[in-house]
Amino acid sequence: MVRNFTVQGEVPELYHENSYASRLYSYMGQKNQVEWLVDRLRKNPATRSATLSMFEPLTDEGYIPCVSLLDFQKTDGRLNMTAYCRALDFGCKAYVNLVMLHLIQQDIAEKSGIPCGKLILLVKSAHFYMRDRKKVLTILGEEG
Repeated sequence: MVRNFTVQGEVPELYHENSYASRLYSYMGQKNQVEWLVDRLRKNPATRSATLSMFEPLTDEGYIPCVSLLDFQKTDGRLNMTAYCRALDFGCKAYVNLVMLHLIQQDIAEKSGIPCGKLILLVKSAHFYMRDRKKVLTILGEEG
């Protein structure tokens, strides 16, 4: 998962669709969304339309990104990020996703000159796969 957020290119495990890094820093092979967002926040820190899309509708067919949209808003002097997630696998991948999303938030906050605020998650499908059931129950302190 770390590679998905840090290395631009296709992800073989995800039907060769673009990595999150590609979607952030070379959206549809054309636009660095992070640079665009930082510039937008520098020009107008109070903007209500500081949003990055992780969905590339012209090419996404085999895999639809679990992390769909990142929305930033300065509130009470801090830069909050709301991550809209189609799905998060809490048995295996969610923890790394949350760490990487927070690192992205910190980077954008630092570059825009706004102190980092809250990371807010909206998750449509918080789930785990049966292959991870024993691990999840152990974490929850229940018997497998």
